[in-house]
Amino acid sequence: MKNHPFGTALYTPQPYRLFHPGSVGYFDSNSSWNPIVDLSSPSDPAAGYTPVAERLERAPSETSIQWGPKISAKTKAHKVGLKAGLSTAVSAVMPFDIGAWYRFSSEGEGGAILLAKSPVRHEKYYYESPFKVWIRDNATLLLNKRTEIVDYGLWIVTSTWSVEECAINVWSETGHGVSVGFKTSAVGLGELAPSGEWHEDGRDEGWLKVKAEEVSIDPSTYNLSDFRAYV
Repeated sequence: MKNHPFGTALYTPQPYRLFHPGSVGYFDSNSSWNPIVDLSSPSDPAAGYTPVAERLERAPSETSIQWGPKISAKTKAHKVGLKAGLSTAVSAVMPFDIGAWYRFSSEGEGGAILLAKSPVRHEKYYYESPFKVWIRDNATLLLNKRTEIVDYGLWIVTSTWSVEECAINVWSETGHGVSVGFKTSAVGLGELAPSGEWHEDGRDEGWLKVKAEEVSIDPSTYNLSDFRAYV
């Protein structure tokens, strides 16, 4: 996400119920999220940690954001003709009428693309200072109870972008890329390709796909990125 103003990208999206504004924890050597305490929940026992001294102020939720593909800095988007872009594998299982076909490829040593099903939901707290004060007040206990954070760092999640379905592809080979078909051909302001439903070319490998099991946005959506208040 360094190419976009949306925080730090998570290669493996996390469930909202475990990873949301107010969550405190760390990522271990396997990139697995390890929760320590939830500062957004007054009922959380917190295992001896002191509460946040200042009342946390939650910003209004943004629930109708639409994203086109998010790509890394060295990845380029090229619109191609439908006949040239569609493989036999895709044509045989096409779930909807394709309105546009794009090729995403890297000119450098690597690239990445994130596809997110609309709507994207943005949740955040105002102000980072209450979280930093909490870290100061609880630093000794945190280091005594969870010594591994010396190696892995400590995360306080203050802002997240969540969806119910997403697909991610990351590659390191020069000249590699992926092809994606979109239901609509309309491109929004500031985007390089359409938002909305998509279908990957069956010839491309490396896709990581995540889909929520429930319809409700709150307990089961997956966070794509976050901001760290303190590391």
